Amino acid sequence: MIKIEYGKGYSDQTFEYKITIQKPMTVGEFIKEWMAERPDEWGYFGIYDYGRTIFGNPQCKYSDGKIITDPIPDKYLNAEIDSVNGSGGWTRSDFLFKLMKDEPESNETFGEWIDHDGVYRCSECGYQIYTSKALLPNECPMCGHTMSNCDEEKTNEV
Repeated sequence: MIKIEYGKGYSDQTFEYKITIQKPMTVGEFIKEWMAERPDEWGYFGIYDYGRTIFGNPQCKYSDGKIITDPIPDKYLNAEIDSVNGSGGWTRSDFLFKLMKDEPESNETFGEWIDHDGVYRCSECGYQIYTSKALLPNECPMCGHTMSNCDEEKTNEV
């Protein structure tokens, strides 16, 4: 069950939403229920990425009860929601999901080197650090995610 109360309003006739969900609920369940209850609305669904992007990362756009851009990957759709922030007006509603934190699996990639100039990206929040392997911090400065267990094959490329 999704319950929305209107919060602070703005001059463009949009409002912040106070969203209450029946827990536990996954991102996929929320999206399915929202689009079934409000098939004429449009907006964005996104995964909270510590404020790096407006609509989150990954994200998708929806309209008329359908996802109209690349969908959010299953790993996020199947994740349990910790909280949801939202805003909108008229027929637009945007949602940003914070996910429950789980301990990383032993084979999880903690980040990756994305070029040969020493740019390392955290796999949790996407934050990019310009550094060397020797100076790579143990934790991401943005989200605190462990970064030291990176993919050795990619690490050795730098």
